[in-house]
Amino acid sequence: MIRKLNYLLAPVALTALVLFFIFFKDDYLVQSTSEGRCKAEKYATNIEISGIVEKKYRNKWMNNIETLKINQSGEILRFTFLDNDVSGLFDILNVGDSIVKPKGDLAVLIIRDGKVNQYRLEYNCAGK
Repeated sequence: MIRKLNYLLAPVALTALVLFFIFFKDDYLVQSTSEGRCKAEKYATNIEISGIVEKKYRNKWMNNIETLKINQSGEILRFTFLDNDVSGLFDILNVGDSIVKPKGDLAVLIIRDGKVNQYRLEYNCAGK
């Protein structure tokens, strides 16, 4: 009985793995390449953020991608732009910090306890 179950589960697991790579390869396999880093930098440059960090975590369902939930004028938005960033900003940020990132720039202001610190996102994009 157990042997039959193993024979049935193997094709299901293989199919699930193949489907994962078909649908998510662009997001997870390309991120370590120069193309993926440049894509992430372009995405980060084009977003605007002004709010308070409500939650920061690694999303276990999405390959442990670094995720922020930010309260922007009462609306909770989820951002993943820090996942390919090598500046270390994800580790610096704390829940309750205010974050301001203007569109068109990689500069980020973090306001904590009344002190303003400026950081710059870095993606090591070789295509500049």
